[in-house]
This record gives sequence, C-alpha cells and structure tokens, in this order.
Amino acid sequence: MRPASVHPRLRAEFGIAALLAMSLAACAAPSRGADPAGADPGAGAVGAAATAPKPAGPPEAYLLYDAATQGDYETVRNLLADHPKLAKLKLERGTTPLHASALCDDPRIAEAILAAGAYVDARGGAQQVTPLFLAAMKNHPRTAKVLLDHRANPGAGGRASLGEGLVTAQPLHVAALAGGTRLVQELLAHGADVNARSGDGGTAADCAAQSGHFAATHVLAAYRRYGAVKARPMGELLAAIDEADSAAVEAALAATPAIVNTKLGNDVTPLHVAADRGDAAVCRVLLAHGADPTAHEQAGGTPAVRASNAGHPELSAELHAAEVARRGSGGP
Repeated sequence: MRPASVHPRLRAEFGIAALLAMSLAACAAPSRGADPAGADPGAGAVGAAATAPKPAGPPEAYLLYDAATQGDYETVRNLLADHPKLAKLKLERGTTPLHASALCDDPRIAEAILAAGAYVDARGGAQQVTPLFLAAMKNHPRTAKVLLDHRANPGAGGRASLGEGLVTAQPLHVAALAGGTRLVQELLAHGADVNARSGDGGTAADCAAQSGHFAATHVLAAYRRYGAVKARPMGELLAAIDEADSAAVEAALAATPAIVNTKLGNDVTPLHVAADRGDAAVCRVLLAHGADPTAHEQAGGTPAVRASNAGHPELSAELHAAEVARRGSGGP
C-alpha cells in the first residue's frame, strides 16, 4: 500500500506539516508552531507565521492534544480513562483534541475521542474547519472513515488553495486534489456530493484532473455515471486497485462480480486503472475474474497500452500476451 501524500500546495498554504508539539513544559512556556486547523492566510508566510494555541486548559489537555497529533494511542486512551471530559475541551480558536486526531491516521484515536463525547463537526483553528476537513487535507482515509461513520458532515466546507488563491471548498475537493482515492471513495460512499462546486466553480473531478491521479478520477467518474448506489462497489474496487491490495480486489470482485468490466469515464475499465497503477498481482486477479484485456478506452488503447504509457513495460508485455490469447481463443 502506498503511503498517503499531501498535495504540496495544501501543505504550503496551511502549514499542516508543522504539527503542534506541546507538553507540560510548553504550558509554562508556549513554543511556536503551526495552527493545526489552518494558519491565517493573511499572515504572510503561512505556517511560519502561525502560532500555537495558548494554554487555555489543564496541562492534561495539551498532553492529550500532543499524543493525538503524534499517533500515541496508548497515551490518548489512558488520559481519557482518567479525564474523559478532556475530549470535549476547546483550546484557542476552538481547536479540539478531535482536530489533533485528524493529523495522524490511527483511527483508534479518533474513535476513542469520539467515544468520550467529542463533537464530530466542531470547527476550530484560524480558518474554523472541521476535523474531517483536516483529515482530507492530510489525506488520512482511515481517520476520515471513523469521522464519517460518526455522522461527520461530508459537505462541511472550509477554504483551500485549489488553484490561484484560497476558495471555499469541501473535503471532496481537497481529497481529489491530493489524489486520495480511498478518501474520495469514503466521502462519496458517505454522501458527499460528486457535483459540488468550489468557490472557483470547479468540481472534485476538476481537482482530480489537476492532480493527474488516474484512479481517483475514475472513482468520481463512476459516481457521476452510475449514481451512488451502483457506484459504491466500483469505488471500493478502484480504491483497492490503487492501494495494490490484491486480497481486497479479490473480495470486491467476489462480492460484485459484474463490475470487473465496468465502463468508467472514457470507457476506461478497472483493468486499465490497474495497468496504470502498475501492479501485476492485481492485474492477474482481475484477469482471473474475467477482465477483458482487449477492451479499448476512448483514447484508443488497451490495458497493455495504458501500462506501457505509464512506464510499466514488463506488465505491458504480460497484458499484451493476455490480449493475444483472448483474441486467439475467439474472444472479442
């Protein structure tokens, strides 16, 4: 599975890479750091000019915040066991421990904080965004899923740099720009509007096209073409393909066999997406379930051509052999 990445424009605009590191000592002498819920865009060098929340609660609150930010589940669990009210505490600008949990991708941390009573759609930080918006900025699908399962609003917006300057956007726009296929799928499966427009008039599909991420583009295409109910298993399959998770691909096809040759945007099929991704094991699973190696996308290429164009010559040769065999057996 590929590590999650953050689109460089988002990282530069919001300073989310410079995470808050506060401890008991910091409560006595606060240090500089980034506002985890987004730095003030009017502060010049965003991120560097941001200041950490000032001590506004008990020392344990900052230990919890730091532990959640760093992905230290055991410390989070122990602190909440002793001080469950910390989960509901707001720091400066409304920042909460749940915002901190969005800065890592350990779903147990968000789950523990929510179980202690945190409000899932709390807004905090200079830009007053929700934890889900932060998780989308960080491309953290597992934490986002926990938030969505607890009824986080997938359309709760914020401001993001999707092109020139800051515009209003939804988590789906941010996830698509980051190329987060799994996160895009989770948002859409939980009711995000695939046709929602950002402040500059763009859709999530426009953001995915800008990022050049093939799999995320076609998850969005599936939801636009087939609607949420029919597209959900297709999205699960494409997310598994993008994660190079052959076992999850096998499970998705076992659950819904008919999706193996689904026509996505521009007649792309799941095998084209796997060929672009370059994982031979996933392609073999798809072929074993009846994927058509002779299928042509509108650009004119078979999966073998897609693999070649994506820089996977060995996979291209393997898919070409499957294509020849299919035609030789009397297939299309």
